[in-house]
Amino acid sequence: MWLRPTLGQPARRIGQVKDTDDDALRYFGQRYEAFRAKIDELLQRLQAADNQGSFLMKLLHLQEQTKQHDGLGDYETLHRRLKEAEEQLNVSVARNREKNLATKISLIAQAEALRDTVEWISASETVKELRQAWLKTGPVDKTLTEELENRFHGAVQDFFDRRKAFQTDRKNMARRTVERYRDLVNQAEDLKNSDQFEATSRQLKLLQNAWREINGTLPKKQAAELWTKFRAANNHFFERLKKHIETQRPAEARPGAAPGSPEESLLRKRELARRAEALIALPPNQGVTQAKNLQAEWKQSGAVRGPSRTSCGSALCWPATRYLR
Repeated sequence: MWLRPTLGQPARRIGQVKDTDDDALRYFGQRYEAFRAKIDELLQRLQAADNQGSFLMKLLHLQEQTKQHDGLGDYETLHRRLKEAEEQLNVSVARNREKNLATKISLIAQAEALRDTVEWISASETVKELRQAWLKTGPVDKTLTEELENRFHGAVQDFFDRRKAFQTDRKNMARRTVERYRDLVNQAEDLKNSDQFEATSRQLKLLQNAWREINGTLPKKQAAELWTKFRAANNHFFERLKKHIETQRPAEARPGAAPGSPEESLLRKRELARRAEALIALPPNQGVTQAKNLQAEWKQSGAVRGPSRTSCGSALCWPATRYLR
């Protein structure tokens, strides 16, 4: 059985007649129809496909098969249909590549726009979405592929490099902040058992001011632990100071001073003056109430004659007004 010249191919033998001529014609005709049905099915799938570009190689392969297939039928028509589908597909692919190019240029612009952002959380989500969109976008002209890939991935990598540098700086800053807080805690703990009450009070106040000036941001648990230690050291010292002041308070009257006499009043006022001077070492929020009480006691302590009146009054008023002004 021979097939006449077609599609630029010479006449060729397609098989051997085994039974009758009619049987042979029917057999090779059926082979052609099966081949035509295969082409019909492919073209239908092509029309319904979203990614038509993936059908190009199948079309080219079937075009070659039309020149070699062993059957009897109109192979020229089949070849023409496949060729037309290829041409339409090329137009569609070119159009899609233009769309893909526009999409990728937009994605690159969005990625490059993040070069100065410091909104790391939201920007990280944006980069994730851009990368997913990039992977879903189809190909572009091969001559542009490398340039576009380099620009997009370069912008993404630049963002991640800057984010990593920021995170490193933040960790270093947090470490330095912890070290500063720990240093203040250690200083406070070194001072909490000091017997130099007035000098130590001033030192602890300086440490408290330094603590506020750090104003660092740390994880809540770590910040709470450091503050608890620092506050405990301060509280320990000022509780000791309070007890010290109480133990330094002498009896209201001394032997040899008659009750209600100027001598007794002088002794009481001197005691009040000493207690007032001790208030200097206390924090303002702890000294206000005691200062008011001392002033009230002063008014009830009686009159003093001579120069002692002025000296004792000054000794009380200066420390007290420190808290009451």
